[in-house]
Amino acid sequence: RKMWAYARREFGDGDAEHAVPADSKEAVRVFRFLHIPVQLEKTIAFGFLVCLNSFLYAFTVLPFRTAQAVILFIWNLLTRLQPGPRSRLFEIAQALILVLSCYAISLQDLSYIYHEIRGQSVIKLYVIYNVLEIFDKLCTAFGLDILMVLKQGIVARGGHVMLYFFTALAYVIVHALVLMYQLITLSVAINSHGSVLLTVVISNQFMELKSSVLKRTELPLLFQVTCSDIRERFQLFVMLILLWARNMAAVGWTCIADQCADLVWKLVLMWLSEISVDYIKHSFIARFNLYEDSSYRLFAHVLSGSVLRPEPGCATGLLQPTLQRLGFSVLPLACVTIGVIMSMLPGLSLSYFTIIIIVAAVFFVKFAVGMALYVAANALDSPSAAATELANIQGPLDQTLRKRRD
Repeated sequence: RKMWAYARREFGDGDAEHAVPADSKEAVRVFRFLHIPVQLEKTIAFGFLVCLNSFLYAFTVLPFRTAQAVILFIWNLLTRLQPGPRSRLFEIAQALILVLSCYAISLQDLSYIYHEIRGQSVIKLYVIYNVLEIFDKLCTAFGLDILMVLKQGIVARGGHVMLYFFTALAYVIVHALVLMYQLITLSVAINSHGSVLLTVVISNQFMELKSSVLKRTELPLLFQVTCSDIRERFQLFVMLILLWARNMAAVGWTCIADQCADLVWKLVLMWLSEISVDYIKHSFIARFNLYEDSSYRLFAHVLSGSVLRPEPGCATGLLQPTLQRLGFSVLPLACVTIGVIMSMLPGLSLSYFTIIIIVAAVFFVKFAVGMALYVAANALDSPSAAATELANIQGPLDQTLRKRRD
């Protein structure tokens, strides 16, 4: 009888008697696995807006505030009035750091660096790209702290202000050089005749899966991983735009259709590989750690809450709390962008009217992005959920950092 029952299960329709319900644990896990990228993309899209708004701040609001601070400072010296808020001096310090860093970047021969990297073997290029990524993360972890210390020293009239200033200047220059070398390495990979170098660079992105998927990830750490992915995706976006502009400028903004299609295809391939890695990584992290897709919705609540309801006395501008959570330092990336644009200017013949139109367009885009960020923050905001999740996320993280310092 047992053998007959076994034969019926093997050759008959024995599974029909034990049908799996549609709301089973397995079905819920599969649905959650497929729905994670949707919630992740919403969170990354909001963080992307934050980064874009702050990036445009360095080209629009920062020069305006710096000019205002300089005029007010000179006026106070001439009239001997009481000086204004010392936070304006930090605006001048940021602008001075940006200008000096751009000058240091302009001293680099980009063509020489490009051909030096291009002459290396595939293995050396792979090592160079990995080392640059590591240095980028190390610089990011250090940069915002030194800029915050510089602001505190200027506002509170603390000691060692000049030491903090030159340390911040050295940081921005070093981080900008790291990003510049990373940009040139990507340019070598894209402009190579074969697809070997591009394959090596793309495969390096998938190495993130090895270090983050198959291990226990607490919720505060997952929040930090998400913020890091937002920063990396925005940096990659800016670099791909700069690569496209630099390649187009090299051929006089006129190229053959096949060449343009090949360039755009390689840029899109790198962008899609970054998105694919993020989707796979977060889906499996949530799968192995039994996290729901609502965790990413709460991450968005925390970020939107820090935009709409910053803590009293917190920094603004390029050191706002949301940027500190994302770990995004604007000045080095802005310095690289200015350096690439300045290298393309000799090949362009722009009239004053065209320059005014471009500047006006940048200001308009900054205003539009700021409005979109405000609307998105209000749409994602949930004060009670954000406060609860912030306590759950930031509390354990602060305890861990406090133990490490002790």
